[in-house]
Amino acid sequence: MKKFRFRYENILKMRLDFEDDVKSRLKKLNHELLELESDKEKLENNYRHYKIEVSHMMEAGLKGYEVQRINSFQTYYRSKIEETELEIKHMQRRIEDVKVELMEAIKERKIMEKIKEKDFKLYLESVNAMEGKATEEVVNFQNSRKSGG
Repeated sequence: MKKFRFRYENILKMRLDFEDDVKSRLKKLNHELLELESDKEKLENNYRHYKIEVSHMMEAGLKGYEVQRINSFQTYYRSKIEETELEIKHMQRRIEDVKVELMEAIKERKIMEKIKEKDFKLYLESVNAMEGKATEEVVNFQNSRKSGG
């Protein structure tokens, strides 16, 4: 008896590989997003500590050059935090795009799996039909031998 072989197995494998590739890209992007969020949190903590330090310095009295330095550091922290927030938003958009791509890849793979299931059912039906035919021939042959024909 001939073994079942799906004629589009290579296409199915290619779609599975593509789906795995998209999943790995999504995982990498999620990891990068977590790193960006962690960086943002660190910047915000540093900025908070810096503000506390500045308030202590103000209580003790400041010189002109110290005020200028404080302003430049505050500008630095604010700009870095804003820059990180923009990167996070950009990363979130990229993640959404990859999720859409993943959904399409899953859909294409499932279509191929449905085709494979249908082909397998047809194969089983043809095998059952051949077995039924062979059984019928054996029965007919045995009946013809008993009847002497």
